[in-house]
Amino acid sequence: MWQINKRALILIAIPFIIIGIVFIALALNTGPEAKTGDGYPLRIFFLLMGGFFIVFIIALIGGIILWKRGQLKKLEWFKKFGIPGTAEIISAEQTGVYINNLPQVRLKMSITTGMIAPYTITVKKVYNFIEIGKLIPGAKMQVLVDPRNPKNILLL
Repeated sequence: MWQINKRALILIAIPFIIIGIVFIALALNTGPEAKTGDGYPLRIFFLLMGGFFIVFIIALIGGIILWKRGQLKKLEWFKKFGIPGTAEIISAEQTGVYINNLPQVRLKMSITTGMIAPYTITVKKVYNFIEIGKLIPGAKMQVLVDPRNPKNILLL
């Protein structure tokens, strides 16, 4: 599962915050008569830009952290309430979509659990190139199935 590197987030945030502070400092040191090329007050422009840089990076990092927490909650929920099962690959084909230079694969699978009748499902997932060789018809993998919605599964 994707991990958040806190050090990387801090290293990414620092330049944005510094640029924001520099813009705010420029706004405080700019005279009220200074104008942009469009005729607007330069002080307001600097304040808006400084605020944008600071608010943008805080919102971005906050969004990443909230998304990651949601993913962890989903994983915990599946571990607690998910029905263990086995997925047998019927077919696997690349969709033509690449995410971070990794191919997305469409898997058609037959899901079997002890509590639900076997059924077929299609799932799209991003795999690295080494794992794609393992995605052959007949291959099996462990899954957890959402008891409320059997089409919602977690591949283990």
